[in-house]
Amino acid sequence: FCGGSGSLHFEPLKPAKYGASDLSVADCTQRFDMSAISLLLLLALVSPRLQAYTFSEYLNTESGYCEGESYGRIPVGEEGFDDSRCERIECSQGFRHVVGCGKVLKPEDPRCRIVDGEGHYPHCCPDIKCDLNVV
Repeated sequence: FCGGSGSLHFEPLKPAKYGASDLSVADCTQRFDMSAISLLLLLALVSPRLQAYTFSEYLNTESGYCEGESYGRIPVGEEGFDDSRCERIECSQGFRHVVGCGKVLKPEDPRCRIVDGEGHYPHCCPDIKCDLNVV
């Protein structure tokens, strides 16, 4: 494996004549660099979709539920949705954990506009839709 100082990276099985000592630090570093670059590229491609807010707050759940006017009653240990705010609520003993849509900035291109999504979070989050003129 590539490792040391607390990090482990397991390699595919090698023929018996090779051992773990045959892996050089350069081999491990190169594999790590490629993994890090791949992860950064993936985050750059999907980050516009990952914009959201989240918060947790204390809540009296002695009744066995998280209760609120906009989302009703959610049993402890389950999740529900507040469609009026486009939020997902996870109810746990004494807490509610909320995740909602991030802010979508008005596009500069006049052919683009903000449209509301449909359904429960995250499908209800606003998005940008552009009308492209195909010539």
